[in-house]
Amino acid sequence: MKFFPENKKKQYLFLGVLVFSVSGIIYVNFFLNRPPKITGGSAPLEPVVSTNQSVPSTRPPAPAQLGRKAGLLPYGSVIDMSLLDTEKFKALKVQPALIVNPEELGKADLFKQ
Repeated sequence: MKFFPENKKKQYLFLGVLVFSVSGIIYVNFFLNRPPKITGGSAPLEPVVSTNQSVPSTRPPAPAQLGRKAGLLPYGSVIDMSLLDTEKFKALKVQPALIVNPEELGKADLFKQ
């Protein structure tokens, strides 16, 4: 089977469909549903909390609040090791080694008679 048809009309049709599909893929991936560009230097929106309620925050502080520079760790250069001291972590056990007996493996050579 030949990749390109021998008829010139079919070649042009094939090439047109190919160009149309590639341009459609480029349009959908790069130009359709593009997020709007942010203009101006407005500050990011903060969540609004009523002054009547005192809700403690369970979120860790944002990296900008910690004063860290862009780096590898999300919340500074200190790693929180308190997780290793919890009872749930200490209760974890290592899986035992799997022991397989030779008779469980089957025949060594399936083609030998």
